[in-house]
Order: sequence, then structure tokens, then C-alpha cells
Amino acid sequence: MGAVAAEPYPLSRGYNRESAVLAEIAALEQAPSGDFWRRVALRDYREPDCPKLETLVYLVRSRARSGAADDAWRVIEMMTARVTPIIQSRLSRVYGITRSQAEDIYENVITDLYEEWMSGEPSREFWEVRFGVCLDRKVIDAIKRQRRIRENEVALTVTPEEGAAFDALEQMPDLAALDPETSATVRAALDSLPEPLRTAFYMVEIARFTEDETAAHLGVTSRTIRNYLARARNNLKAWREG
Repeated sequence: MGAVAAEPYPLSRGYNRESAVLAEIAALEQAPSGDFWRRVALRDYREPDCPKLETLVYLVRSRARSGAADDAWRVIEMMTARVTPIIQSRLSRVYGITRSQAEDIYENVITDLYEEWMSGEPSREFWEVRFGVCLDRKVIDAIKRQRRIRENEVALTVTPEEGAAFDALEQMPDLAALDPETSATVRAALDSLPEPLRTAFYMVEIARFTEDETAAHLGVTSRTIRNYLARARNNLKAWREG
């Protein structure tokens, strides 16, 4: 599992871990590898050995700090499996969003959570104190962001001079040189990108907004925009290479 700290590193913002979390950290750090991973993999909080999610965030960060990145990501995978039904339950109770929109929101939340959990910044420490509160805030922010995207999508497909609708994809020089059949294939591939990847890709690669401007528009960080673009490019890699 890699080297681990003898004592939990202190939180820097005056936060205090719960005594139950401290006890779980101590027990897990001393547990044999097999028992450690057995407990971390538990998903039902009613199980006696199931650790709190605050404990798991600590374990992710302690492994990342000690250079055991593979172990950190392994814990994240188990955390993701555990919080997925929680997020989906929250989204199922939200009025006015379609199943497709809920899937986009879920994907957006999960992407953000990876960054949040791996972060060593003081502003992210509250995950180790009140995980549920942080998760609820993250889901709410993602829902609000999705609604802003839907409201602003029209603005990305209207010319400012005449107000006439146009296809933003036609503005890409490489598309203009393609034959109609290939162009249609490319168009379908781009249209298949989920939000917010599609809007981020359109704004940066087509409308030529900067990453900072796109981040401000979508209400996320520039780093998140870079993540969106990387994922969009990965999705489009097959047809690009073809």
C-alpha cells in the first residue's frame, strides 16, 4: 500500500476530524493489506467495518502525499462506486431535468470529485470533516451549471450581426475542406459529445474563447475546462485519426 503516516496530518483551517474518523484512520493504517482493502471496498455504511467517507478522503490524500498514487486512485474508484447511488438518488428527485441531462450532471460531478478528493489545498479540507455537505453542494452546483448551459446554448448558435441561425461547425477550417460524407460523420461525432464537454469544446475550438473565458461562462475552473477538452478530444480521437 506504500508508506503511511504514523499520525493523521493536521487540518489547516481550524477543522477537527470526528473521533470516529480518527479511530478508523488509526485502525486502517495498522491493518494488514488484505483487511485494509476489504474494509475500504465496503459500500453499506451499516456494515460494522464500513469506514466513513471522510476517512476515505483522508486515505486518498495520505497515499497521494506519500507517493502511492496507484493506491490513492484505487481508493477513489471504491469511493466513486459508493457515492454513485447517492448522487443518482439526489438527481432523481430534481424537477425539470431529463434522464440525459441527469447523466450529464452525474458525469460532471464525478469529474469534479476526482479533482476535489486528490487536492491538498486547504479550501478542500472540509471533505474530511463533512463529506455529505460537500457532496450536496457539488451536486447542486452541477445542476445550476447544467441549467445555465441549456439557457445559453442558443447564444452559441446565433450570429450577432443579423441574429440568423448558423452552424458553428462550418466555421472550422478543417471541416470546410472535407467532403460532405466525412463532414456529416464529423458533425455527428461532435454532436454526440455530452454536456458540458460539447459546450466547452465549441467555445474553445470553434468560437475561439480562451479557457479562462469558457471557465467563467460555465462556472468552473480553468483546470476543469482543460479536463473537459481532454476528454472531448479523447472521444473524438477515433474519427480524427481516421
